[in-house]
Formats: sequence, structure tokens, C-alpha cells
Amino acid sequence: MVNLKAIQTLKLFANRYTIFFHFLIVKRVMKIFKIYFGFYRLPDALLIAFVQRVIAMMSGNPAFATPSPTLASATTLLNNFITACNNAADGGKTLTAIKRQERALLNAALRLLASYVEDVSNNDEAVLLSSGFDIYSGPYAPRPVPDAPQNLRLKDGVVSGTMNVQVAVNRIANVYELRYTTDEFGPNARWTNLPVSTSSKMTITGLQPGATVWVQVRCINSQGVGNWCDPAVFTFVR
Repeated sequence: MVNLKAIQTLKLFANRYTIFFHFLIVKRVMKIFKIYFGFYRLPDALLIAFVQRVIAMMSGNPAFATPSPTLASATTLLNNFITACNNAADGGKTLTAIKRQERALLNAALRLLASYVEDVSNNDEAVLLSSGFDIYSGPYAPRPVPDAPQNLRLKDGVVSGTMNVQVAVNRIANVYELRYTTDEFGPNARWTNLPVSTSSKMTITGLQPGATVWVQVRCINSQGVGNWCDPAVFTFVR
């Protein structure tokens, strides 16, 4: 005797299994493309080149007819940043602070422009790439180039002629690189680079009493070399 209730239960189970299996296949096959926001970690010179590429590739591109913000405003922000970089080349806290402000404004505009590109591209890989932005697929973005180190601290070392240097730990850095100079800080300074260190604590040796020492540190990982941090100065007395 045929058990109709059992047959109906089996059919229901089979339908649900088919729907679930189809969902898994679609989820695995369909890629969701996203714009990689790692541009805001680029060194200044590479960021400038990146923005120039984006503006050039989006200009006249029919896929991006009404960019927001406009490419004209992005160009203005880029030019302001280039000017600030040139002005800050000789150092100085005020000019360096202005450069950071102009960079932050440029990065904010880039994030808005990237969101616009994602919205109008409808997950089309070719269209996304035609914008000049870098893209990725999957749940995790590639590991970025590390930011400039924060909280640079200098103090006398235990041994005469040494100075201890420390920065805040950067979790995506593989190694730290330190450079120092006893010249006046600026583009003509002659720098001495220490071997890279896996520790955020480093020691400078061989210093002479009374020397004024400028120090900078930067982070490095498999994706590239980060920016030098803001310089710190210390007059060595021992």
C-alpha cells in the first residue's frame, strides 16, 4: 500500500535540498567585485600617480557620465595636495600639517568617487577596471601597505653613546626601518639607515655628546614600503 504522506514528505525534502544546493552553487560561482581602498595608505608620490591615473581613465568614459564628486573638483584637490607636498619638502611642522590636511581631503574625495564607481558599475569587472581603481573579489581585501608609524619616542640609552628609539606597534608591519641624521633636517640632509628590525624598539649607537639627532621610522611588509613618520629631534648629552 502506497504511503502518500511519506511520498509528499520526500518530495518536499527533495525540493528544499535542490533549492539549497542551487543557492550554494550560485554563491560560489558569482563573484562580488569591490574597489580596494588601499590607496589611502600609499606614499605621497604613489598616491599622486594613482589619482592622476583614475582621473585620466574616468575622463570621457561613458560608463561614468556623472561622477560624484566631479573630476574637476578631484583635480583641484590633487593640485592642492601636490602644492602642499612641495611646500613641506623642507620640513616644518606647520607645512607638514597642511600637507596631511590636503591628503585627508583628497582621500575623502577618492572614497566618494570609488563608491560612485561601484554603484554605477553593477558588479561588471571590466567597467570597474576601466575607472582606474584597483578591485578585488572575496570577503577580504588584500593586506595594504602599512601606514607611517605613530608615537615616535627618543631617549638616552643605557650605554654611553646610544639612543633608544621606539614607535607604536603596527600590526600589519613585518619590519621597521630607522634612519637618522646629525645634519639640519631637510632635503640635503645625509641620512644613516639602520638594518631593518622586527621590533618597534631600536637603538642608535656611536653618537657624540652634544649632537642634535633627527630620527624617522617607517614600516615595511610584503605589499610595500610605508611613508616615513614625522621626524623627531633629540640633543644627545651623554
